[in-house]
Amino acid sequence: GAASAMLQATLFAYAGRMGPGCSGALMYGQGLVGMITCILRIGSKICFMEEAPFEGMRLSSMLYFSLSLVIVCGSVVGLMMLLHRMPSQRIENRPDVRTLTDTPPTLEPLLAPQQEIPLAVAEEKVNTLDVLRVVWPYAAGTVFNFWVTLAFFPAVITDIPPSYVDTMTWMPVLLITAQKAGDLVGRFFGEAAEKYFLLPTVWLLAGLRLGFIPLFLHLRSSLTTLGMFHDLAAFVSVTAFATSSGLIGTAFIVRGQSAIAVGIQRDVASRIMALAMTAGLAAGAMTGYIVHNFLPQS
Repeated sequence: GAASAMLQATLFAYAGRMGPGCSGALMYGQGLVGMITCILRIGSKICFMEEAPFEGMRLSSMLYFSLSLVIVCGSVVGLMMLLHRMPSQRIENRPDVRTLTDTPPTLEPLLAPQQEIPLAVAEEKVNTLDVLRVVWPYAAGTVFNFWVTLAFFPAVITDIPPSYVDTMTWMPVLLITAQKAGDLVGRFFGEAAEKYFLLPTVWLLAGLRLGFIPLFLHLRSSLTTLGMFHDLAAFVSVTAFATSSGLIGTAFIVRGQSAIAVGIQRDVASRIMALAMTAGLAAGAMTGYIVHNFLPQS
């Protein structure tokens, strides 16, 4: 967990240095990895469906984690190769480059055109508190968004029972896949949403997500109320919940970085937003543990 948080902070700092568009791409990449993970889990489960239940679970888990290890190792190697090739990294290592606030000519092709953004923090020696005073509404929104998401996924959502006899326990796997698919779509459109939605609008959308809570708790505890539409309601609501999470989370993070001028100030803002996301995930996981163990279910 600590290594993951440190890696996220580093990646967001690099992405933020090249512009909010790169942070949006990073958010989309995280969603894509989640979707790939679900595909691997489904594939490994299908491969051993004919085995005895325990043996099939053991073999499919071994295959799943082996493939995941290969992908992680490949990603680490690819990241190290990419960092060494990045023009920004080569430029920073040059002795004749003394500041981070100047955009070198060789970096221009990699940067999206920047809009005129007010210089919120002007000094090159940045006080983190000064940056925090500017980005706190976006950081708070990021914490809230991911707290709500992790409070009910996967703790509550994967407890939603199917309306049929599910001896192979496909329902949790498919619900997780629906969540990751929705999250991927939301992250894809999140950067565009940031350009058109005002901050109060994004906060309003984040607050409206609380409306999913009673629905999830009802689906978790009752199979009879919705009858034949129980499973459909579960998949539609989970997908919508995840789509809103990806869209709102990306909008908050990209907007938070856009509020700060280029240079080391944006690096600090990027780390603050990454910390906010990690804090929201941690708070949501603890809330999910409480909800999972202390609220009634069917």
